[in-house]
Amino acid sequence: MDNERLIDLRESDLRAIVASEVAKALRATTRGSGSQIVSGRKKIAEALGIGTDKLDQMVADGYLRGAVKKNGRTMICDINKAFEAFNDEWNN
Repeated sequence: MDNERLIDLRESDLRAIVASEVAKALRATTRGSGSQIVSGRKKIAEALGIGTDKLDQMVADGYLRGAVKKNGRTMICDINKAFEAFNDEWNN
């Protein structure tokens, strides 16, 4: 696809390219040395760029399985794993 003109791309190809590049950019902005752990609903939602209601819905639906851990009212999140989960959803 490197040699194709933009006008010759199909919509699905363009969407795949954009989703891939967005995921790379998001991972690059949050990637530090290994994992980046954030605690608290508001801070997690802010780090992911979503609202707290959307965060609660995504946790309940299982989209952030493996990235978010809850113990009672305490919530922590590995931001890098969460962005990997977002990338998996975008590519489906």
